[in-house]
Amino acid sequence: RRFALPAARPETGAAPRAMADKADAAATRLAALLRWCDEHGVERQGLEVESRPGRGRCLVASRPCAKGDRLLHVPPAAVLANAVDDGRANHVMLGLAHLLLKEDALASGSSFAPLVEVLFEESRYPFYLEDYISLPGASGLFAKLRADRNTQFIDKLCSVHPSLKRHRVGLAVEAVNNRAVYCEKSKVCALVPLLDMANHEARPSAAWSMAEDRGVVITARRAMQPGDEVTISYGEDPNSEVFIAYGFLPEGPGPHHCVDLAVSLHPPEQQRYGTQAFATLRILASGAVKNRAAAAPLLKGARAFFEMEAPGPEMGERPHEELVAEALVRCAKAEECAWLRVLAEKREKLAPLVEANCACLLELVVRIEAWRKGGRAESLMTALSAAPPPSSDTGGEDSDDGGSGSEAEGGDE
Repeated sequence: RRFALPAARPETGAAPRAMADKADAAATRLAALLRWCDEHGVERQGLEVESRPGRGRCLVASRPCAKGDRLLHVPPAAVLANAVDDGRANHVMLGLAHLLLKEDALASGSSFAPLVEVLFEESRYPFYLEDYISLPGASGLFAKLRADRNTQFIDKLCSVHPSLKRHRVGLAVEAVNNRAVYCEKSKVCALVPLLDMANHEARPSAAWSMAEDRGVVITARRAMQPGDEVTISYGEDPNSEVFIAYGFLPEGPGPHHCVDLAVSLHPPEQQRYGTQAFATLRILASGAVKNRAAAAPLLKGARAFFEMEAPGPEMGERPHEELVAEALVRCAKAEECAWLRVLAEKREKLAPLVEANCACLLELVVRIEAWRKGGRAESLMTALSAAPPPSSDTGGEDSDDGGSGSEAEGGDE
């Protein structure tokens, strides 16, 4: 799923042969990695590795299991991990890429040699994030920040490893970006064999956790039968961030079906008494605002504005809330138009992402219109909570409380 092989070209015999050679080489690397895992005490009696159409290489249950059963245990000796005192994730990731390059330099002398070979051979560089920097709003900003961070990482690592080619360093950074897990509790970033083959699911069948000694366990979250895929959650990042970081759009309902919307209280050209305010709100698929507290600057600016200017009767009893509602609708429609322009540029591979993000923005507008038609009987922030508006059917898309967060889905990740 992450690194699809190029499509075969029937008119020549070279491409299919090359694909077959790549598949054989990948199978050889996997076999060596599994032997290495067994030698290093990795307990994997509950799962096995398979390649499935549309899913790529993935983990599947090898026996019936109940909720709470341990499917995988990776001891500390088989985990390549890094931690720093300040616990900043970027610093930990940079340090882990440095460790990976040091192990790579040891070649067959590295105690992690089979794992290192898989990580480098199945990573891709350059990153091609430039394709996403032009995306609207927070999505484009995320791509730019990620691209800038990658460049900084590579520059720093090249200065530490001057004999290495930039391409090799880029592969190490990409391996950490796509394969490493981060334990918030212990501030540890780690490359964990087999765990990095688990696909994402919004409602995953398993969860991972890291012990104090940095050993890692995968535990079943529900009963499974042999052949059921063992999935974990990559987190609750919005659709755009998952697509940019991992190259796929999550399927099914879940908290990832959301979009981050940048909102300005007034249009940029209208400062209006110095009461301009900004906020970035996470809009769920139901149109609810997950982080409602983030709207506080907008409400404060609106109140300050009406201290300077008397509201008209059309603004209702809470004019500051109507002003914020106007801002939300204006910014949502502007962002929707920007996403539709992406389709007009014939960037077909982004069509599912555009559709998902536009759907979130449309539901936000629907909620606000329902609030207005209902006479603004409740506060705007209450109307934008997780409960669906009267005229909307969310179909159980999101169960998140608008601001309280959702169930932890990945142990300590």
